[in-house]
Amino acid sequence: MHPIHFAFTPTYNDYVTTSRAYVLRQPLILLLVLGAGLLSVSFSAFAATNFSSLVSLLPVIVVPLILVTLYVIVTPLLIASRAQGNKQLLAALSCEASPAGIRVHSQFVNTTLDWRLFRDVIETKRYFLLVFHDGKKMFQMAPKRAFASEQDVDAFREMAALAKSKT
Repeated sequence: MHPIHFAFTPTYNDYVTTSRAYVLRQPLILLLVLGAGLLSVSFSAFAATNFSSLVSLLPVIVVPLILVTLYVIVTPLLIASRAQGNKQLLAALSCEASPAGIRVHSQFVNTTLDWRLFRDVIETKRYFLLVFHDGKKMFQMAPKRAFASEQDVDAFREMAALAKSKT
């Protein structure tokens, strides 16, 4: 496989969008969202026949739903705000992906990230998120707009999938 070049300058919106995508793919969050949805449907059906009992159970439905919603909304905003105040996290990046890893270069860093550092690859409509093994809930973003062509996006997807299958 030939090296794939991509370059981008991370934005506040990149951090919000990718953080939200990461948060929404956490098993506990998915379980809580699905559970809250099922509870809401169940209690709605129950409310049609016994409204007074529903009022007493309302906090059981509403509080978890509010907490999950706040977590999904607030966490990405906090992460993006922290990034916004850090010149290193907003610096223009020039990257090259190869079977050996991803070489990342900016005015602050020049390193190669071995594919074995990543435990997962999350793909959204506009981004790739390369999730690190280290357990610190960290990932490297790669916006699809950073690639020169759709063929480079496809080649990166294939390279990342191949690398993931080897870990």
